[in-house]
Amino acid sequence: MVEVKCNWVPGTVDTLRLRAGNRHCHLTVGELRRLFGLPALNAMYLNGSYRAQVDASTLTSLALL
Repeated sequence: MVEVKCNWVPGTVDTLRLRAGNRHCHLTVGELRRLFGLPALNAMYLNGSYRAQVDASTLTSLALL
């Protein structure tokens, strides 16, 4: 399991910066919902960030491994 942190890209309304360890990528809110579900999307809009423990298969789909 790897900790994933997600924050908004400044100046955007639909682009997120996802970090897993020392790697990072950008994704849209639609991709966030598809990968992590509605609770992740709610956390982004209500708290401005999302944090979770994910398995390697999820990171592989994002090309982070």
